[in-house]
Amino acid sequence: MQKILREFITNSGAQTYARGVTIGTQLLLIPIMISTWGLEVYGGWLAIDSLRTIFSLADLGLAQIAANEMTLQTAAKNTERAQIINASTWAMLIAVGFALLAIGAFASFLPIADILNISRFSDQVPLAFFLLSMVAAGSILFGAVGAGLRANGLYWLMVVTNASYQLGVALSLGIWGLNGGGYLAVATTIVAIQLALFSTAAIILWVRHPWTRPNFSLVSVTQIRSMLAPSFSYMLYTFTNLVTIQGVNILVSSQLGPDKVTVISAIRTLTRIGRMFAAIFIYALEPIFARLSGERDLDTGARIYRLMVWSGVVGSVLYWVCMVTLGPDFLAWWTHEAVTGWNTLHYLMTTAIAVEIVWFTLQTPYVSTNRHSLLAAWVAVSGIASTVATGLLLGTFGLLAAGTTLVAMHICILAATVWVMRRHPPFF
Repeated sequence: MQKILREFITNSGAQTYARGVTIGTQLLLIPIMISTWGLEVYGGWLAIDSLRTIFSLADLGLAQIAANEMTLQTAAKNTERAQIINASTWAMLIAVGFALLAIGAFASFLPIADILNISRFSDQVPLAFFLLSMVAAGSILFGAVGAGLRANGLYWLMVVTNASYQLGVALSLGIWGLNGGGYLAVATTIVAIQLALFSTAAIILWVRHPWTRPNFSLVSVTQIRSMLAPSFSYMLYTFTNLVTIQGVNILVSSQLGPDKVTVISAIRTLTRIGRMFAAIFIYALEPIFARLSGERDLDTGARIYRLMVWSGVVGSVLYWVCMVTLGPDFLAWWTHEAVTGWNTLHYLMTTAIAVEIVWFTLQTPYVSTNRHSLLAAWVAVSGIASTVATGLLLGTFGLLAAGTTLVAMHICILAATVWVMRRHPPFF
């Protein structure tokens, strides 16, 4: 139990740093970018970056599945099997990365600026978009490194590296924004930051655990095939986040204008703080659940899970009360009165996140042991339906359509989660 506690404290510390970076940079960055670039230009960047984020879907969730499987196999002392998984993952992700670069090069010739209603810096959009495609490819490759880090008890290093990259992105935006830079300058800086951080983490892993280096002689087509089904299921979670966040950003930009993207992004950033805090503990427990499953220590896992669920429900209620009572005034102060008069949207998005925290907590043991296929389809269908409804209703109801459909989506996912759990109890 002491080993589990140490691992939890280490993972939680890394997650606290990561969520602190996410929350801190966003709370500071948005008012800076609004005052330097303005609502329209910053909204344009968010829309372009949303396209880059959608590209990250190309890894098909393979990195997460590999991380779970390698952790299970190393816990069971089956290093040979873990090596095969590692090699196969590298082969697959390298192929995906090169394909993504080709798609990004082609897409950069499309009239992206016109589609997203971007006027200022429009001439920089094509090359900036291609550079962001390179960033997406780099993130996909780092997924293989992250799987190795997690399997060898270095989950904290993976989290810290990703968080430091996010910090670098925020700093590049803020610095270039304050000094009159445009989209191209920011994108170039992000590429350099990512290369430095991800390469450092990879070198540390390969020096300490040489078996995690790419070894294409161990690639197994059978292994890749066995991972595709669960990876596709996990991809549906990523896909749902993309269509309900980045997808909505694109819809809002094309129908209501880039300035409204900044409005909904500011409210989303503030209301998702509760979800980010919940993620500190949930993500810290995922590798522990995977290892306990590999060791078949089910009693310990069950006790941890019960405590986790009760904490998630209580935390969700407390978050909702605080955000509803204090959130609107803070939003106005935080954005220098640039985002005001959107209280109803704020309440809707707060309610949606409170519900999300509950189902996010309930699903943790399924996701950490690659049993998320029981739930992934429900999540994806709800997300697609929500985004389609948002696109249809934006013209009539404006941004309130996005808030209403988001609440409906998370209620549907929670109901589906409870229904599935009654028929397929958590693995404990």
